[in-house]
Order: sequence, then C-alpha cells, then structure tokens
Amino acid sequence: QQSLDFFYEYTKTEKVYFDKWINDYHFIFLGSEKSNGNSAWLSETQLKWFEEKLAEGAEDGKPVFVFLHQGLVDTAAGTKAYQGWHGVTQDKEMKEIIKKYPQVMMFSGHSHWELKSKDTVYNDTYATFVNTASTSYLWNDADEHIYRSEGWLLDVYEDKIVLKGRDFTNE
Repeated sequence: QQSLDFFYEYTKTEKVYFDKWINDYHFIFLGSEKSNGNSAWLSETQLKWFEEKLAEGAEDGKPVFVFLHQGLVDTAAGTKAYQGWHGVTQDKEMKEIIKKYPQVMMFSGHSHWELKSKDTVYNDTYATFVNTASTSYLWNDADEHIYRSEGWLLDVYEDKIVLKGRDFTNE
C-alpha cells in the first residue's frame, strides 16, 4: 500500500490507470492495484475501463499506445513462459480485450530484458508488444545480468512509427 500511496501523491491521481490524448493519438496507462508479488493485478473495474477506453476513437485505425509495467506472457522479450514469467494475473482477460484492437502497441518493461534480445518488438497476430528494457540494469537471452541503461525514442508519423533504441549508459 505504501507504493500506491506514493504513486497517488506524486501523480496527483486517484487511480493507477488513466488515459491521455496527445496530437490525436490515444495513450492508455494501466497499473497494478495491489501487491501481487512480481505480477500486476488489475480489478474488474480497471479491465472494463480499459476496454471502454480502447473503443474510443478505435474506428480511425490509428495506433493506440498502452503502457503497463508488467508484460503479457509469451509476447515481448523477457515474458516467455519458459522463463518463469508471471506478468499480469489477468493475462487471459487482457489478451481477449486487446485482440479486438489490432492497432494496439503495448509497452512493458518489468523483465528488464535488453533491447537487442529476440522479440523485443513482438508483432503478434492481434497486436504489437514492445519490451522497454530498463534504465537501471538489464538481462539478456543468455540469462545474464548486464549493467547498462536502455530505452526507446518513438517517432510517430501519419504512415509509420519509428522506434529508436537508446543506450543511455554509453550515450
């Protein structure tokens, strides 16, 4: 509860989930509502809200950017079941919601997997999932711990999105 209280105080919000429209693009931010070990836990209320928000403006086909600290199992790098991944308690429910909106790009980084890993950008049949790496430390496909800081810069155009990986440690 202490982490949630800090989040609410810092962000001046009443919930761990919210959305914003920036230059006609929809950004949806989700968050774990209670401590659940390494997994995110989303309430039925949040899942319903998420589905309603995805429907807003979906008919225009523009990408919808979704952010959640933990990723969905067997999507982007670091979320594979064989790695013992425990990302989102409501994994199945989240996938069912997202499957209705193929323009979703979901960003997650709890795994700390480095950007050059296999499936860092994972184009599934129903959405695109993006591993965001970490600004503190990383892991790689050989399950090695790496002391480096990485992240993304996104350029959004009318006809494409360009993701540029950045190594912050080495500038």
